[in-house]
Amino acid sequence: MLLKDNVLRFKEMKGWLKKYLAGLLILFATLAWSQSPSKPDKEKLKLEKGAILVKSEKDSTTNDHISVGKALVRAPIELIWQVLTDYSAYPQVFSQIKTAEIVKKEKNKIQLKLVFKNIFWFSDFTSLVEYVDKGKNELEFHQIQGDFKKLYGRWKLSCLEPTKILVEYRFYRYVDWWWLPFIPTSTINNSIVYDQLSSLRKQVQKLQLKNGSSPEEVIPPKWRKSSYKEIEKKRSEKKKKKKSTQKKE
Repeated sequence: MLLKDNVLRFKEMKGWLKKYLAGLLILFATLAWSQSPSKPDKEKLKLEKGAILVKSEKDSTTNDHISVGKALVRAPIELIWQVLTDYSAYPQVFSQIKTAEIVKKEKNKIQLKLVFKNIFWFSDFTSLVEYVDKGKNELEFHQIQGDFKKLYGRWKLSCLEPTKILVEYRFYRYVDWWWLPFIPTSTINNSIVYDQLSSLRKQVQKLQLKNGSSPEEVIPPKWRKSSYKEIEKKRSEKKKKKKSTQKKE
């Protein structure tokens, strides 16, 4: 009888111990999850550090895998919009575009004949693209006719602060099955999105310097902490030089 009682007690204790340990594991996991930054927070931190985030997502209407890019541009929204709607200057801003010719204008629409640079020995792409100002700082575009099977996208500006703008760029381009079949279309489009967001930010910074305003330095997220110190040193040296020149004057 004693042996049976001891066995039963041991089984009860074993079951209770398992439940207790499982409860502790759930508690620690919950605490760890609550303390770790959520996905939107991580994205926000990367953007604040100057990162350009690009991903592919399936479009519900077309079923295409669209490339979606985001970047923070520290400038007035009017200046960014000025760059996006200066269509004739596209070849100077975006490296992929060789020439841009305005064909037709009407109200909130404009048609551009664009020549896109190709790679290797392939001839350049030519496309008639319509840009539509949708209002609320949104600019959509799509190919009317040209060398691409599909070409469309959208620029969207969201004002977070007076001089801190979130730029979202949605883009899809499909040439044909024979063009670079060994590289996924989404990979090529992601690269184009990254390049165009980077080019847009650089052009805005150039205009800021030209206008006399000083754009904030964007620090790529992969840089080490030592890079921050180097930038701070450069800033302090510039300030010292300015003070010394002012004293001499």
